[in-house]
Amino acid sequence: MEVARPLIQERMRQYEGDQIWFNLLALCKSPLLTKPAELAINVQNLRALESRLDKLRPDWQQFLIVEGLDSDSVLRGPDPTFRLTEALLDSTQLCESLTDKLHDQTSTVEVLFPMREELTDSQKKLRAEIVDEIAAVEQDDERALSRRHDYTPMLHTWIRFLAENGDLESLLKAAEQRMIN
Repeated sequence: MEVARPLIQERMRQYEGDQIWFNLLALCKSPLLTKPAELAINVQNLRALESRLDKLRPDWQQFLIVEGLDSDSVLRGPDPTFRLTEALLDSTQLCESLTDKLHDQTSTVEVLFPMREELTDSQKKLRAEIVDEIAAVEQDDERALSRRHDYTPMLHTWIRFLAENGDLESLLKAAEQRMIN
């Protein structure tokens, strides 16, 4: 932002006060771009964590059944519903703090399992935010479509009405007269 601010201010100074409007929201990223990226980080972290849990204790998923946690509701790969693509996942890097804990030989299942729960809770929240944002965009699109009107038939009827009453010719002459003056 510090780099962009002087450029934006200079551009704004080029125009007189009421000559042009500036929309600084155009500088913000859409949540439909940022939230899937956050979800990709979450999925990659979860994959790495579960891989480490598999190495430490292959039967760690039995704890999920005992505690009544649903492991099937967790995303571990691409999902078009949440705009999560393989390319996005491939371009995502693990969090450094998680990488350090995964490579730490003293990390145990007891340490890693609560981290997995945090990641799954975070993932549920991110997925809900993405669904909400998609719904909001769709609702905005529907509202915009409902506001669009085709006035062409009305204009044709109006012009035909003016022509039938002989008013169209006098209006055209008046307009030509204004253009000459």
